[in-house]
This record gives sequence, C-alpha cells and structure tokens, in this order.
Amino acid sequence: MSQFKYHREFYDKPIRLSQKEMDDPEKVIKEFFINHRLSEYREFLWEWVTVSISALQVAELYDTMPGDLLWYYQEIETMLEAAWAINQKRRNKKDKPKK
Repeated sequence: MSQFKYHREFYDKPIRLSQKEMDDPEKVIKEFFINHRLSEYREFLWEWVTVSISALQVAELYDTMPGDLLWYYQEIETMLEAAWAINQKRRNKKDKPKK
C-alpha cells in the first residue's frame, strides 16, 4: 500500500515546491517546458507506461536509463504541484468577497 494514502494531510499539499516556487508557480510550468518539448514528455510517459505494464527491463527496451525515469518523475511531480498551487490561488481569489 502506498504511503500517500496513509498521510493524506501531508501529501495533499506540495512537497517539492520551494516557497519561492509556491509564490510564482507559473515560472515552474514555464521552466518545465524549457527543459523538453511536449512531444518528448509524451514519449517519456508512453515509455514509462509501456515499461511498467510489460515489466521488462527499461534499458533493454528503450534508450532510457532508470535514473532518467526518476528525473522525469520528479519534474512531473513538481509541475503538478505548481499547477495545484495555481489552482489554489485562483480558488482563493474566487472565494474572496468583493467590496
């Protein structure tokens, strides 16, 4: 069982974003797409899924090293947190009463 299920209070908030990134999550998303093209992220995600489903060795199937998978995972998790932070900011603006 995943640790995410047992510690929801902790994992329902960003854990990778710094305070500076929380203050400007749009910058995280911009940097996410500076690192690689959208098509490269799609290719990586497809490899990740197919390798996971097939249970074959990563290096055997693709020219991808296991360490690369971890890097992409961290990047995607950080980007998801930035998107979450943007959503929270928008929700908070919406919930504030107008004067």
